[in-house]
Amino acid sequence: MRRASVVSTAIMLAGVSALDAQAPAARTGYVLVANQQAASASLIDLRTDSMKFIDVGTGPHEAQISPSGRTGVVTIYGTQTPGNQLAVIDVRTGILTRTISLGQYTRRHGVVFVPGDETRVVVTSESTQNIVFVNIAEGTVEG
Repeated sequence: MRRASVVSTAIMLAGVSALDAQAPAARTGYVLVANQQAASASLIDLRTDSMKFIDVGTGPHEAQISPSGRTGVVTIYGTQTPGNQLAVIDVRTGILTRTISLGQYTRRHGVVFVPGDETRVVVTSESTQNIVFVNIAEGTVEG
């Protein structure tokens, strides 16, 4: 399972490298990739070209890094059993810091940080057809 994830990530890195060859500045930042079949996320450090696998839960689907680059969020879509969680990752250490249950709001797809507030994200719930506001700092659904 992890082998397929590495192949996907390698292709993505090749695309990034080709783009960066045109830019004179050094590469910085991170890329966070949801590895759906491997139940993990890949955190790629563009400065060092290193990658770390982070176990996040069954069926990760979407990934987003906050504008500051400090926090990553991965939606847990699930497989046969619908997923209802968000995985919160400390990007600098590559550690899963919290898993947040969203209760009835299953089958999450997109995730976006609320502009100007890196403690809150907005996610969609495919199964309930809702948009959900989540406070990732407190681990709570706000609406």
